Amino acid sequence: MAAYGQGLARLSMARRDLVDGKAGAAFAHVQNAIHGCDTLDQKPGCMQKLLGDLYTFGASLPPDVFEGKDPADEGERDERQLATQHSFIASGESAYRAAENLVVAPTDYEVRVVKACLATDVGSNLLRQAQLLSFWNSKAINQVSLAPEDVFHSSAKEFRRALDLMPDYAPAWCGLGCAILNSDSLLAQHAFCRSLELNNMFPETYANLSVLYTSYDAFLPSANVSDALTQVADTPMMWINRALVLERQAAASMLADNAGKCERIISQAADAYRAALQVGKHPSAMLGLAMSCRMPIGSGAGTSNDQLESQSYITEYLGVVGDSDISVSVLSDILAMENQAYPVSLEEDSGSAEDATRRLAERLKRLEASEEMEGDSLDLDVIGKILAVEPGDGNDKAAAPSEGSSSVASQLIHEPHRGDLWLRLAKELAQKMQSTDSRQTLASAQTAARRASMMLMQELVEPSSRARTKRRVYAEDVSDALAMHHWLDSTNLKPEDDSQTLPNVKLQRSLLICPGNPIARSALGLL
Repeated sequence: MAAYGQGLARLSMARRDLVDGKAGAAFAHVQNAIHGCDTLDQKPGCMQKLLGDLYTFGASLPPDVFEGKDPADEGERDERQLATQHSFIASGESAYRAAENLVVAPTDYEVRVVKACLATDVGSNLLRQAQLLSFWNSKAINQVSLAPEDVFHSSAKEFRRALDLMPDYAPAWCGLGCAILNSDSLLAQHAFCRSLELNNMFPETYANLSVLYTSYDAFLPSANVSDALTQVADTPMMWINRALVLERQAAASMLADNAGKCERIISQAADAYRAALQVGKHPSAMLGLAMSCRMPIGSGAGTSNDQLESQSYITEYLGVVGDSDISVSVLSDILAMENQAYPVSLEEDSGSAEDATRRLAERLKRLEASEEMEGDSLDLDVIGKILAVEPGDGNDKAAAPSEGSSSVASQLIHEPHRGDLWLRLAKELAQKMQSTDSRQTLASAQTAARRASMMLMQELVEPSSRARTKRRVYAEDVSDALAMHHWLDSTNLKPEDDSQTLPNVKLQRSLLICPGNPIARSALGLL
């Protein structure tokens, strides 16, 4: 009994430390609690249940606490960390099943109740495993042979087994809805509603149902569920869902050319994320606030304080979930380089700039490799080769013709290395395409957009060694160039190629750099 009480106390301390951002201390409490339980010769059912809770808690921790940050290759280190974390969580499944085999109760009904609760615990553990594998896009595929879809199916099977034992158990209905959310959203809605019918004081069900409605743009039902949740508990997910609804409304305002309304809504979304962080340090709230507070509206590019705040929250987010989230790590590197003042001379701070450039290039290569591993058709060759390309070298014969603006063209003659000028030229040529069917205009616009995206990304990644002038590169320009490049390429498709789809990596990079880009959001259907 003393060992069981000590384990419960350590689990409570681990949850407290995790909320305070002390993931390492939280993991130490969990390890000590597991060690205290394992020293016993005989483990009763309650001790096995506690072990299952301790191992399952590992899903809330960042991967890097399971194996420290050694100087090994970053990609191999992350794969090893994710595989170790998955193995740790999977140990909880075995503990729960062992507890179920030890159930003893005076009546058959009580046995079914306890076994239904433990079957729900098994389903929850499998659900956390599936979410982990799905969130990291199976980056540890070389060391973890399970597919996320198979684990989701196993999780749903356990929740159904729990409902066979106890049909009126609300947490099992909620868990079933989460397990089948991606495969059968209509049945998931039924499961959530059934859970609320059985227990209208269960906050997790409200949160999941509201997010489900938001994902289908059912804003009114989503708001009604969130309002009902406020009467039950103040949870981070309630505020996060409100922020998601506001972001979608802001996107619609931006597409309607109402920049003022869009800016007000984005500001409200940022406030909602801040409210979520006041309730609890949820990683999604950190990332959402980082993106919303830096989103440039209209012709502006955001203030330096907004960019610094964004970088701060992204750093905090990576500290909670680990740096295995390559996409956010790339954005963090870009933000750090964007906010860094250019050195007075090429010799000053050249070492740190080279290290940052090398780290960004390595992460871009890892991002490309992970997408190839998943069988995706995305092409990141342009980004991967940026550091090795000399802009404005004159090798490309498809330079913009005289159809472009004479003022922009004259500037390009004297400053052919400026990506912002090529972007202006691409936009002007794109406008001319509306009044002419000239294939030459389209080809020139494509060339200008391609050069703009290449040069702006190069100026961002390697600002000092090749740039003629020490100018600041704005995220909005880089995002516009990438989105324009994709849009012009799709315009060039022949009628017989309508069934084909272009790789949307440019649009994804555009939204990664500037989440409010209207062209990219419209092309990806994020309205």
